[in-house]
Amino acid sequence: MNVKKWLSPMPEKCQCCGKKFNNGDSFSDCSVPIFGGSWALICDECFTTNRCKLGLGRGQRYTIEK
Repeated sequence: MNVKKWLSPMPEKCQCCGKKFNNGDSFSDCSVPIFGGSWALICDECFTTNRCKLGLGRGQRYTIEK
């Protein structure tokens, strides 16, 4: 299994709704349709609400482990 690690500074909040991320939360780095396809770091709820997708050229999901 190819495990990917987030190498940038850990995000503090969702760039869509502003929800603060906590230890154990997951977030996605993905293309967001309501932002015209721009990429953002978003929470799981915004991911689902905005019908984002994961995969090559679409996005990746990470879990916060502090």
